[in-house]
Amino acid sequence: MVQINFKDVAKRYADGTDAVRSLNIDVRDGEFLVMVGPSGCGKTTALRMVAGLESITGGELVAGNRVINNLAPRDRNFAMVFQNYALYPHMTIFENIAFPLECEGVAKAEIKKRVEHVVGMLDLEPHLYRKPKSLSGGQRQRVAMGRAVIRRPHAFLMDEPLSNLDAKLRVQMRSEITQLQHDLGTTTLYVTHDQVEAMTMGDRIAVMNKGVLQQVGTPLEIYERPLNMFVAAFVGSPSINLLSARLERTGDGVICVVGEQRFGIGATPELEAWIDRGIVFGVRPEDVSLRSDAAGKGATLKAEFVLSEMVPPEQLVHLDLGADVVVAATEEFDGDGTPRNLQNGKIIARIPSEYAISPGTGEWAIRKGHFFDPANGALIASVRFDLN
Repeated sequence: MVQINFKDVAKRYADGTDAVRSLNIDVRDGEFLVMVGPSGCGKTTALRMVAGLESITGGELVAGNRVINNLAPRDRNFAMVFQNYALYPHMTIFENIAFPLECEGVAKAEIKKRVEHVVGMLDLEPHLYRKPKSLSGGQRQRVAMGRAVIRRPHAFLMDEPLSNLDAKLRVQMRSEITQLQHDLGTTTLYVTHDQVEAMTMGDRIAVMNKGVLQQVGTPLEIYERPLNMFVAAFVGSPSINLLSARLERTGDGVICVVGEQRFGIGATPELEAWIDRGIVFGVRPEDVSLRSDAAGKGATLKAEFVLSEMVPPEQLVHLDLGADVVVAATEEFDGDGTPRNLQNGKIIARIPSEYAISPGTGEWAIRKGHFFDPANGALIASVRFDLN
């Protein structure tokens, strides 16, 4: 096991493209850290620099208190698991897993012992003398994991290892990889564009965009207190609702104005400087609920029911706040980073599927909101509403 430190690490290609810009992350000894972001954000380039497959054009990459910028890949003792498995088709499963040890000149008896131990961990015993083409995608990925594990490396480097699997297998393999990493305690740097993988697998998550690190934190920290609008919009499905708003003072309190609607937000010191100024108000779908369900608590907005999508045990309720309400962001980020235009005045609430929603306009309670700087997207404050 080893700690991996990115110290102002950068990657600039010959054509002037900055793939990674001044990256600073400390991957702790034994930690499972997931790098996530849309396609082209620099996460895979960062992983490949750790592996030694990409040169570093700025900063230092440190592993175990040793700068490894110019160290050959074979001398780093990192095991990489690729998206496409990278198995040898002419070799049996036993031979594929044993191959790294044979390259190191390990004795045959020791190889047999270690292979048997690894296949036992990964439930591959029945397939030991089959060829990769006869295995399912999930089984092939286990073989790739076995070949990485058997080396007893300082760290695992995983480049979207589940992206070629179907949805059911991805769920299964997520838990298997997570459990294996916890059992081994091996430092792991895992790259994915899938926020669900990131949230369910990582001890911490590093969110990247356009080569720049946006935030590092636990899944709960990233979700509950995103540092900017990009992180808030990228993490969470459906995405956070982002609305142009304005703050005004009333008596001893502050109100948030969304279109022609107003609701109180209490006294929040961080928002004092934003009185009589434009601001971005964000609310996650699960923080929008039926007024009757909110038991008199929360800020209130009136919205017209548009449609409901059943995703038991929940439903996604599409609401229209009115044409005078402007969506703050011009795009949202799907799992693959594809921008999609947003419609004015539309928000989504996530509520229990058994609730029946009547057509027409009703009152909806907002339990928690995030306020962002419209100029640079930075988080100003997260506020939990508790208003009668």
